[in-house]
Amino acid sequence: MELENATIKFSGVGKLIDQGSLRIAVAAAVNRLIPRIKPKAWERLAQTMLDALTEQEGGDETDTVGVAKMYLTRYLTESAFIPSIETQPIQSIRKPTVIDGHVAISASDLQMHVNKAFFLSLTVKAIAQMLTVFGARSVRIRGARLRGQSRWLLPKDLFDPADFTTPPASVEEAPDARA
Repeated sequence: MELENATIKFSGVGKLIDQGSLRIAVAAAVNRLIPRIKPKAWERLAQTMLDALTEQEGGDETDTVGVAKMYLTRYLTESAFIPSIETQPIQSIRKPTVIDGHVAISASDLQMHVNKAFFLSLTVKAIAQMLTVFGARSVRIRGARLRGQSRWLLPKDLFDPADFTTPPASVEEAPDARA
């Protein structure tokens, strides 16, 4: 909220439209306590304030889809893909892989990575909800040596396996300088 001699920041719209929170915030900013307003009049004033709001884009970090894409891209870039689930030792069995041309990830492995990399404490359920934002679909993978494992297949148009699985270009060795 921009005032003549001060700017007040609110953590959310609830703090802006709550009369008590607004009175405290204004008092802290300008050392003046605004008088209480009757509930019906306050509702009209709160709606007027909402109508006057100017929204500013906060970037990918403030958008649910943007932050989810940021988490997934970092995870896929920093994680080694496995060629197959069945051939892996227990410590790598949940790493990303490619199944039917889609990047396939384990929500629990993504959860561990996101929580560690971004110092968060998201639940597996929150990660699964985040994956549905992209249209990822959950599948059950079964095999001869595998009891069954849940994986999320990411949409190819957003997460092309080639973007994350192509091996780094080989570096040609320089001719031996002693020759």
